[in-house]
Amino acid sequence: MDGGVMPDLEFTVTQSEPRRILATTGSAPSQPEVSAVVGPLFGAVASAIERSGGRLGVGVATYAMGPDGGIDIVAGFEWDADPLPGLSVVDLPNVLVASTTHYGVMATIGDSWSALMRWAADEGFFPAGPGREIYHESSSPDQSTWVTELQQPIARR
Repeated sequence: MDGGVMPDLEFTVTQSEPRRILATTGSAPSQPEVSAVVGPLFGAVASAIERSGGRLGVGVATYAMGPDGGIDIVAGFEWDADPLPGLSVVDLPNVLVASTTHYGVMATIGDSWSALMRWAADEGFFPAGPGREIYHESSSPDQSTWVTELQQPIARR
């Protein structure tokens, strides 16, 4: 691993699984500010779930360019119950995605996203919806052990 990114990322085109998440939203003015926004969003949802006696599911976030040029973020955890106060249940549909897995620190996840987007464009696809991150392993304080699936909804050119 070099700088928190696997040197040989594998890319696939597949149908995503539909996911229902309990989430909250926020926005960041640009990419460098995303981590300062998304962490507290996840924290707010996790606290609400824990206060309700529920268990945290898999973490999921979506990222889309906002009308003001910022990044609109939806962050939460897989959920199969009614919404909790102040939070929304968001259904992410089954869609065609370009996908790869990022291993390691969040500081280098942009490199994996860039590689995925270049690969998808080279294969004749364009983005067709907000990018998704599925946090398969993110519970350790040591981010070098984290496993994050990147999914970009796509359509053929």
